[in-house]
This record gives sequence, C-alpha cells and structure tokens, in this order.
Amino acid sequence: MNNFHQLEQILRESRKHIISPQEKTIFSIGGKGHYENPISDILAFFLNPYEEHGLKDLVLSSLNDSANLKLESLKLLSQPLRENATQNNKRIDIVLEFDKQVILIENKVRHVANNPFDLYENHFKEKFEDKQHVFILLSPKKEKSPNDKWIVLSYENLIDKIESKLGTYILKNSYNKWIVFLREFLLNLKQEYEAAKMEDDSFRFIEKYYQDICNLMPMKDVYLFEIQTYAKHRIALGANIEIDNVVCKLAGWQGKEKAKQTVYDIYPTSWEKILNISFSVKINGFFEIYVYFYGEEDPLAVNELLGLLDCGQYLPSYSKSECLQYFNTYECYSSKDLMDELERLASSLNRFSKLTVST
Repeated sequence: MNNFHQLEQILRESRKHIISPQEKTIFSIGGKGHYENPISDILAFFLNPYEEHGLKDLVLSSLNDSANLKLESLKLLSQPLRENATQNNKRIDIVLEFDKQVILIENKVRHVANNPFDLYENHFKEKFEDKQHVFILLSPKKEKSPNDKWIVLSYENLIDKIESKLGTYILKNSYNKWIVFLREFLLNLKQEYEAAKMEDDSFRFIEKYYQDICNLMPMKDVYLFEIQTYAKHRIALGANIEIDNVVCKLAGWQGKEKAKQTVYDIYPTSWEKILNISFSVKINGFFEIYVYFYGEEDPLAVNELLGLLDCGQYLPSYSKSECLQYFNTYECYSSKDLMDELERLASSLNRFSKLTVST
C-alpha cells in the first residue's frame, strides 16, 4: 500500500487502540492489582454475606443473577473456601457451599484457562456427592468453556450486576469504608477486562494491517532525518556559517523519556562548551526548544542572554563538574515554527558566543 490517503485512514483507526493512562486504585498502587490470589481473596470476602462489610448478600446475589444460577437459597453453610485442594493437590480458587448446591469458581486473570477441569469435577462429585455441582470460570474476557458443565462468566457481566445493586443499596444505607473498598475493587476489575479487550482488539488490528504498519515505521526515521537536515540548514543560516560547521546529534540524556520524545543537540562547532541548543520532537507532533549556557554563574551574562532569547525563563541546573545555566524557550506547534525559531536563536546566540569568547 502506497496510497497516502489509505495510510492516513489506518493511522486514524489506530488512535482508538492507544491505551490511555488508567486511574489509580488502592490495588494498582501496590502493584498487585492483577494477581489472581488477591483478587480471589477480596471476592471471597464480599461473597460472604456474614462478613463485616455489612453488604449482606449484595455480591452473592449479583453472582447468582449474572451467571443465571437460579439458586433456591443464598444462605451459605460455611464461609467461602479459598485454595481448596484436591487429591492431586490442585487448588480451586473459591468454593461456596449451600444446602443443595456447591459452587466452584475458577478465577483466571492474565492466564490461559488450561486447568485440570475434569479433575475438579470428579473431586467435587466425590466430596459433595449429595449436592448439585455448579462450575464457574470467571475471567476478564469471554473465555471458551472447557465443556458443557462450566458456566463462563466475564468480569464485565458480574460488575454490571454488582453496580446495579450497589446503587440501590447506597440510596438506602449510609456510605462507609466497605462501599469505598468495593468500588475500588470493581474499578480494578474493570481495568482488567478493559485491558484484555484492548489487547484482543489491538492484536486483530495489527494482524490486519501488519504489512502497512511495517511500511509506515521507516517513515518516522525519514521524517526525523529531514528535521535534522532542515534544522542544521537554519542554524547555519542564522549563524552565517557553512552547514558542515553545524553539529546535530541525539542528546545523551533522554533515558526513559525516549518513548515520549526524541531530543537533539544542535550547535555550531564554534559554540562548543559555551552554548548548546536542544530541541525535542514530542510524541504529540509538537516541538520544544531549550538553550544551555555552560560556565560560571554570571548575572550580567544571564540577563543579556534572557534578553536575546526573549523567553523570560531561567532555570539554573548544576552538575558536579560545571555550572550549567538552563534556559527554556517555548513549544512550537509546527516544523515551520521550529525552523524559524532555530534560525532566530542561532543569529542571537552567535553574537552572544563571540562576546563571551572575547571576554
């Protein structure tokens, strides 16, 4: 594909696959919000109507409704069992025992559902032979059922039922810490299924346009090369020198910021160890320019340079080996603005560098 209109359409479609920063929860702050065991522990806590959260059977009835279980009674005979072991020491995430039914919940988070499901079934038939057995596979995304005995329940469907009941509960009861805790938990689960859905959609998008995406990637490098070439040309014009006397190179300090921007140092060779211009090509397509002045802090030189830069911002930054004066100019919204400003700066700073050398 070499039609620019078609490439533009692909780029527009790709924007909906960009993952926005997620709202932090008390679970994500700890860095373990996606772990199966903590999620299962908290879910088991809220599934227990007799726990101190005081929400009674709100979450348990939501499970009943969302999985269409049609339980005769929501009265648990014991507290939910966690990590219940089979004869082969395989562990089942959550077990709920009722008078006539027993429910096994296998919770899968960021893992493929390849558990020994038949072993689970046989274990429960032996252990609870006089009860009806209900097997639930709970997952952020719609999994394929292991067999016709298992009910596949998505986080999304369960959350929808819980939130619907929670809204009614809040209207009739006082707000407390357990409601806050439950809502944070639900938000954490939402982020799991939204991330899973995005991963699936993005995978299909890349698969569909893989060749076109590969063709697009080198265009970025060509664009950045052209930006460097134009920038060197305008610096040379501003400083009234040959383009061969202009240095333009990737800045060495980018580090983790490299994903968000590409930064270049650019300057005439005569400025070396005196002045330096850096400009960044940001991920949003805009540009930002910085000016660095190396040397001892000199108030007169600083004021003179501020006047030349016409930016009014002076942020001193100190390293171990030298005093570095840092001046921030402004953001440019187009490559034309960037080039015009680089030429203006080169002209002004070239005069300043000559005065600095002469003194």
